[in-house]
Amino acid sequence: MTDFHMPDSFYDPPDEEEPCEHCENAGCYLCDAQMAYDHWADKQIQKQKEEG
Repeated sequence: MTDFHMPDSFYDPPDEEEPCEHCENAGCYLCDAQMAYDHWADKQIQKQKEEG
């Protein structure tokens, strides 16, 4: 049986969420799921009104 040794140069950074580039995680429709749904719903309603 061989002993496995991780090389010293190996580094696996922790998985961290990248901050939103548009609002710096303050909360906008690009990074907040509820705001994204509300934004989409508003667009759908606006589209229906324009179509008559």
